[in-house]
Amino acid sequence: MRRLSIAVLLVTACVLPLTPGCAGDEVVPQLPLEPSPDGGSPDGGGPGGTPDAGPGDTTAPGVVSANPAEGTTGLYPVEVYYRTTGQGGLSQRKVFTVQFTEPMDTSITQASLFNLTDPSLEPRLMEGTWSTDGQTLTLLLLQPEEGGPVLEEENAYAVDLKGFKDLAGNLLDATHAGLGDGRLDFKTGPTDHLLNHACGHTLVDTVIPVEASATPTGTVPRTDQTHKYYEVTVPMGEGTYSGYTRLRLVPETPYILFLDQDVSVALSSTVDGTPVEAQLEAASPACPGITHRVRFTSPDAPELRVRFTTPGSKLRLLLEESI
Repeated sequence: MRRLSIAVLLVTACVLPLTPGCAGDEVVPQLPLEPSPDGGSPDGGGPGGTPDAGPGDTTAPGVVSANPAEGTTGLYPVEVYYRTTGQGGLSQRKVFTVQFTEPMDTSITQASLFNLTDPSLEPRLMEGTWSTDGQTLTLLLLQPEEGGPVLEEENAYAVDLKGFKDLAGNLLDATHAGLGDGRLDFKTGPTDHLLNHACGHTLVDTVIPVEASATPTGTVPRTDQTHKYYEVTVPMGEGTYSGYTRLRLVPETPYILFLDQDVSVALSSTVDGTPVEAQLEAASPACPGITHRVRFTSPDAPELRVRFTTPGSKLRLLLEESI
């Protein structure tokens, strides 16, 4: 009787599904559970042990960060870019990003932009795209079809995000610290039309290569044509990259030298070496090709000498008369 019981137990064990170890059975490996999309634990728990989105999820999502940040003032109103769709060419836009606290319903892709300075204007729709994890939304604002700027300068705006919801259908928490009222509020600053113009050159012009001189005398190349995009190769000397070019300019005229990086720029007269006052400053983020600019006024002298001291061997620049 005891032998019969043992045999029954063995037979029962071998017919249970997915049970390894019985002769003649295929062993099915137990695969590890994949982590949840929001970084939660494999057993369904979210970060810190909170449950993942599901039928029982009643926690409203919030905003972790945004660009521009909530309450930003002085936001540059445009970004100059080269449009590859349609007829192509130079155009202007503004890109916004919003990161949420959890994966969101990615079927919702539009947000409304309100002009708070002029409430009589109709809200504008911005189209968005989602990151693969469903937590970061990128919104694109283009120039109005009827014309005009992407954003009016020195105006107050709000991007309404209250219609977004998480995977469980919970709407955005309108009181969350990231926004406060469910809207991304910001104010624009002034636009710089000469900067936007210079950005266009960096996007479409053929680069003019120039080899800077290692010394201020002898054959020193010129980089003084306005509306031209130069790439200057700076020689190495005494442990640093440093080189010279010349500028033959209209006397007593204000100019701006646009640069693609933060460098040391020193101007002086080629006649007697008298320094020319110049102001290096960061440029507004109108395009990737321009990060800094140098403002100066040409003296009553035939030529200026420019000395560049750079962190690397390449520098791109563009000279324009200041308007």
